[in-house]
Amino acid sequence: MTRWYDSTDHMEDRAAALSRQYTTEELRALRALREDFDPEDRFTDLVREYLSPDDVVVDIGTGTGEWLLAEVYPRVRMALGLDYSARRLWLAAQRKAGLSANAEFLLADARHIPLRDNVASAIINRRGPWTEDEDFMREGLRILAPGGLALEITIGDQNAREFDQAFGARTQMHSWRTRDRLKEMTALYEEHALEVLVAESHLSTEVFPSRDALVYRLQTAPGVEAFDPQTDASPIDRVVADHSVAEGIRLTVHRICLVARITR
Repeated sequence: MTRWYDSTDHMEDRAAALSRQYTTEELRALRALREDFDPEDRFTDLVREYLSPDDVVVDIGTGTGEWLLAEVYPRVRMALGLDYSARRLWLAAQRKAGLSANAEFLLADARHIPLRDNVASAIINRRGPWTEDEDFMREGLRILAPGGLALEITIGDQNAREFDQAFGARTQMHSWRTRDRLKEMTALYEEHALEVLVAESHLSTEVFPSRDALVYRLQTAPGVEAFDPQTDASPIDRVVADHSVAEGIRLTVHRICLVARITR
């Protein structure tokens, strides 16, 4: 029998494999801390405000399902999370154990969602792939019912700009630095018949407690193409030297929050 949750084909799965090399205490010591306002909390507040008890919600790129089960599942008629990472969905299934049937998880490519047209009254995209390109976006809109809501938090153009100074064009968002992501995202929504109800840009900061914590982030999250702790030691040292504060190494966090209603 194939153990589908042992897949290591995706970045998320490789990150999970790396994390298992650390104890719980060691992982806690590698965690970056937000210094002030957390845009993720603001997005959660928007979700609480706009969702209703009758909603059927699809979370595109749900990961381990922790946020969906904590913030969406108790508030709606049906919460469905989909992700392309088998191991993460296996963890989501463990979290779901013992809960009622109004939470489900699907292993799926978000460009080919195995759901019927107009099934969702709301779709959620938390830094996931939904607005990555036309194929992703078209499929998300296909499952969204007329008058349904789209709620998204995505990465802004100034996020982790300190990496850009050290790694240049290898950073994930190098091409974004001269763009206005909030304006771009609003225009994209309107182009796809989505009436924008909320459009917010939030700048914050996070502090990594050590150089090792910074390296771990780059190993487990998209940020720098083909990152290698050994060959990239010099640019990492530059980030540490240029952006160290008393508490650790400070980086910029930039998030954009959007809520929109489809007008078709």
